[in-house]
Amino acid sequence: MSKSKIEWCNETWNPIVGCERNCYYCYARDLHNKRHEAYLKGKLQNFKQYAKSFNEIQFLPERLEKPCTTKKPSTIFVGSMSDPEYWDQDNFEDIINVCKNHPQHTFMFLTKNWGAYCNFSFPNNVVLGITLTFECVIDCSQQMYGFKDIKKHRKFISIEPLLGCVKQNNNIYDYEQIIVGPMTGKNSIAPKKEWIDSIKKNIPEDKIFWKNNIKKYL
Repeated sequence: MSKSKIEWCNETWNPIVGCERNCYYCYARDLHNKRHEAYLKGKLQNFKQYAKSFNEIQFLPERLEKPCTTKKPSTIFVGSMSDPEYWDQDNFEDIINVCKNHPQHTFMFLTKNWGAYCNFSFPNNVVLGITLTFECVIDCSQQMYGFKDIKKHRKFISIEPLLGCVKQNNNIYDYEQIIVGPMTGKNSIAPKKEWIDSIKKNIPEDKIFWKNNIKKYL
């Protein structure tokens, strides 16, 4: 686990690293593979996860022992360097059990495929999230339609990076929070005014969490 620079959580916890999806805007892949290259050159030898590239899924069981650096109630982002869609079912269960055993913390999971959550039962201190970019409205609509069927559980949406217009959704009140951020890194695409306006028009203001790096576009 580590202290986080992500504004909507206190810490990140990565008992699993790696992802097979290969999104072109993925900060996690670029960061990991840069360190992977350093590892192959004889650096970072104390960090064995960098022995493999990002598209290889790695379960790190030693990280299950302590999901947070403090006993103080904290918000923990689970899987900032992975996507639950690619987690082994047994490993996923192990992670959920850790969440159950630390009820003072809030654990936030995030995936691009809501179906990753379907075979599991989560405790009340877990908030389930999906990432939507609105680059393809049809894909996002399908994800939101499926995600709404995960009833009786806390949910949020991460629109990061914002890459298109958000359409009106009648189920938006089902979500605790809508996190919005721009694409970052090399060759990043700045959010257009109409994309920002669509957020303001179709999502209640009290639901929106604007990340600091998008506020200059508001």
